[in-house]
Amino acid sequence: FPVTIGCTRYDSIKLYVRTNPVAAYTVNQYQCFRNNNFVFTNTSSGAAGYRWTLGDGSAAQTTTVPTNKSYAAPGAYTVKLVANNNFGCKDSVSKVVYVYAMPVANFTVSKDSLVVNSSTGFTFTSTSTIATGGGTLEYNWNFGDNTVSTLQNPTKKYTKETTHSVCLVVKTSPYGCYDTITKKVVIKPKPKAAVNIVTSSACLTGNSFSLGSSNSTPAYSSSTLMGYKWVYVTSGGTATSTTTSSSTVSYSSVGSKVVQLIVTDANGCTDTTNYTLVVHPQATPSFSVNTRTQCLKANSFSFTNGSSISSGYRDWE
Repeated sequence: FPVTIGCTRYDSIKLYVRTNPVAAYTVNQYQCFRNNNFVFTNTSSGAAGYRWTLGDGSAAQTTTVPTNKSYAAPGAYTVKLVANNNFGCKDSVSKVVYVYAMPVANFTVSKDSLVVNSSTGFTFTSTSTIATGGGTLEYNWNFGDNTVSTLQNPTKKYTKETTHSVCLVVKTSPYGCYDTITKKVVIKPKPKAAVNIVTSSACLTGNSFSLGSSNSTPAYSSSTLMGYKWVYVTSGGTATSTTTSSSTVSYSSVGSKVVQLIVTDANGCTDTTNYTLVVHPQATPSFSVNTRTQCLKANSFSFTNGSSISSGYRDWE
């Protein structure tokens, strides 16, 4: 009888497992807005093609590295790199780059100019700003005379007359973004107040002091003194003032009296000087004698001094 022999057929397919590319890149991820310039370095391996998207809606780039990127506004941008090989295998990597907002430096000054050694000095007030989320501000002042400050609103007194450039640098912490502004302040020389007087002391009775200011000088030889003010305290402790270049004052009590002269030049700069006058007490002379009439022989007059004076001395003539 017939025998059936089983037959076997074979078929085969070759399979390929391709290695995926590895997408990788480096970039300085943290930059300040001013002059931001992101440079990308492609460190991918096993890839034949690339596609970059830079996170700001700009067109994708298919070069090995994209052109250097400057973002138009502060913010956080996701940069994605897709790497593919000739077999259609892909890998991707994303990183966030940060563009930090810039501070805006500005400040006001209490006055544009002051006289040298002014008692008040300049007050500098920072009006600098930074956008929300931009960090906190640090302040660095340079006053133009080799002195500095890190206060937000410092004060400054100058000891030499000149024009100084005051520079404020504001920097954000912790990002280090900075802005700078410079303004000028003028320190003017002072005029010189001086009192000229014939005598600085007098007795109480009929005292009268003539005060002059002709020894005073303006700050510049080409300038002139424009204003005068005399201030003194007379009877009853009342302060009296006059605004003439010379003045006369009398006192009704004894002691040291301070007269103040304030001069003002054409630039509005002032100087003040104090001058001390002395009013001496008036003596009240009086004496007695033992007898007003005596005989020549053995006459002897005896005098007793009854004069009064609050200070000073008594003498006989």
